[in-house]
Amino acid sequence: MKKNDGRKLSHEALEHIRIQAVRAVKYGKKSPEKVIDALGFHRSCIYKWLKTFEEKGWKGLSSSKSNGPKPKITDAEVKKLKRWLNKNPQQLQFDFGLWTLEMVQELILNKFKKRVSISTVERVLINRIGFTWQKPLFRAWQQDEEEVEKWLDARYPDIRREAKKEKRQIFFEDEAGFRSTGSSGKTWAEKGKRPIVKTTGARFGVNAISAISLKGELRFSLYEKSFTGKVFIDFLERLLETVEGNITLIVDGHPVHKQKAVKEFIANTNGRLKMYFLPPYSPELNPDELVWQRAKTLVKRKTIGGPKQFKRQIYSILHSLQKQEGKLKSIFSHPDVAYVVVK
Repeated sequence: MKKNDGRKLSHEALEHIRIQAVRAVKYGKKSPEKVIDALGFHRSCIYKWLKTFEEKGWKGLSSSKSNGPKPKITDAEVKKLKRWLNKNPQQLQFDFGLWTLEMVQELILNKFKKRVSISTVERVLINRIGFTWQKPLFRAWQQDEEEVEKWLDARYPDIRREAKKEKRQIFFEDEAGFRSTGSSGKTWAEKGKRPIVKTTGARFGVNAISAISLKGELRFSLYEKSFTGKVFIDFLERLLETVEGNITLIVDGHPVHKQKAVKEFIANTNGRLKMYFLPPYSPELNPDELVWQRAKTLVKRKTIGGPKQFKRQIYSILHSLQKQEGKLKSIFSHPDVAYVVVK
């Protein structure tokens, strides 16, 4: 009689067979040899099950999954590996600034003196560390991480407490440029025939300045040529005219923001307008950057004609965004800027 292969049965099925077999022998007074022969298993199985029952009882016959082979990378090593991988590879003497599987494999060899396959490296990264393969966000190398931490942990919370105490609205301000040569989006077309969209070959642009509040209120203005102190002061005047009460304005370190004329204008508002600066080289901390990203995505879907038509398009897009306070407020759920609304 062909013997059963227990490896092909589920854990639950094997547990049931073991318990029934031992019960038949112990309480049914059946012959071990006849019981195991009827089940189609090797005779040694019944004696092993009976011995387990004598030593551990019914619990010993319960099904348990195998722990599998001992992992090549220990839990302690996984913790160390995760800490290293959160650094720039160049800090660990690698030439390339982005982690690859081959580089992680080399790191494991150098640090743990263990040779592992690329597939093992990938399993460790995904299953044990929780990493995924993704496109990184690039930050300016000039950025001072300590300054960013101070901003997140102390300076901005202080600004927010002051704004609450003095009943101020907090706005984040930024400037952006829209260019006629910007790439357009995609469209559906017949396979093998790349579609052609007629547009202008001329080069021109539109400059804009805007500010967004924590409530999702947007104020914007378009201007020509360069960003100057006069352009900025004109925008501040309109901001004060259209927003009731006191305002806290947070800006980046653009030289125009620090001009003497700008400082004098703010001083003459008698405290109604206060201005604070983000850490240098940290645009990701400014929610207004995300406003520009949305606007530029919408611009890419438009067919560009001449300068006047382009300017009307930019105005129309920003005006449309201005009326969508709910969507603008959702910007603050982005991980980089969620800090501005977390209490």
